[in-house]
Amino acid sequence: MFKRVVSLLFVIALILVQTPSITEAKSNKVTEKIVDKVAKDYLKKLKTDLKFNDKTDVFTFYDLDDNELGYYYQFEKGDKSFFMLLSSNTEYSLLFSAGSGKPSIKSVDKGGKYYYLGNITLYEAEDASSALNMINTHLSEKSAQLSKKDLRTKKNPKAQARWEYYLSENETPAVKALSAEDEDSINGVRILNQWDDDVSYPASSCGPTTIATISEYWRTEENKSSIRGLNYYDSEADMINHVYDSHDGTLTGMSVAGVRRALIEHMTEKGSYSVTTDSFNNFSKYKREIRANRPLAIKFDDWFVIDDTWGDDYVFDYHWTTGVGYFTDDVDDLLYIHDSVGGDRYVDYRFHEDIITMVSVNVE
Repeated sequence: MFKRVVSLLFVIALILVQTPSITEAKSNKVTEKIVDKVAKDYLKKLKTDLKFNDKTDVFTFYDLDDNELGYYYQFEKGDKSFFMLLSSNTEYSLLFSAGSGKPSIKSVDKGGKYYYLGNITLYEAEDASSALNMINTHLSEKSAQLSKKDLRTKKNPKAQARWEYYLSENETPAVKALSAEDEDSINGVRILNQWDDDVSYPASSCGPTTIATISEYWRTEENKSSIRGLNYYDSEADMINHVYDSHDGTLTGMSVAGVRRALIEHMTEKGSYSVTTDSFNNFSKYKREIRANRPLAIKFDDWFVIDDTWGDDYVFDYHWTTGVGYFTDDVDDLLYIHDSVGGDRYVDYRFHEDIITMVSVNVE
């Protein structure tokens, strides 16, 4: 009996040694080949004329724990360019951000790895500590220093189902159902440039530029002709400077309350319009405003504090933009925005939800 028990234990031990542990963690990483498929699909969905064959570069980027997080794709053709920051891990949204031009790249060490912490910015550094040190260097003395834990990339539990579509060879009916989409955008919103040579305080003019952008839309596209717009000023920069000087623009940016007040004051300076604003953070309400052809001011405000060096090291974590559209399905909720620094941008709303404030505007 004893011998039989020993023999049985020996056989079990052999099986355990030869069989992978059932508790072994399943890899969440996907290959560049799979991400290529994702990129091809998004190029068809998003507002760009560029094709996958226009791809010029692909770079891997990492989180601050040096785990591979995704791929940066650059597309170029003639004078057109478009970028995508795509995940390569099924725990995250498929697309972090995309848009015309290139992402903002902050170089600590030339030739280093790319690190991604959110929005449209990549940090080029030899290691994660160097990237983190650069961020902390630009925080004000009163701000607490950040750790890797403070800058964890936000996961998306809904993304796994969409990743299964790309990982499976055959489309099942359940997976196909995920491709139902909803998208809309507002035409006629002109992109103004806060970094125009004649803008007096370009580094802190994102708020005034957003106010000028929205005001000009209502004047030209919604026939509110008494609003002071580009027909009144000598240039775009002149209008931005006026908003900055007349409506409490500061070197440390504009608050939500300040932008709301400035929108009302500016659009009623010359006309007897009724201007109402609201501030919130709700994607469904944002979609309703877009469908009603009312562009919004959107503030991204995380850990970054603007100081005198901000203009030299621009970071998207403290910034006003103009919301002009969206793309959504069962997994992705993307904001389509006009950025007064870089042009058109798609930004993953769920990834940045905690740092966003939306300001709606209506003029009657």
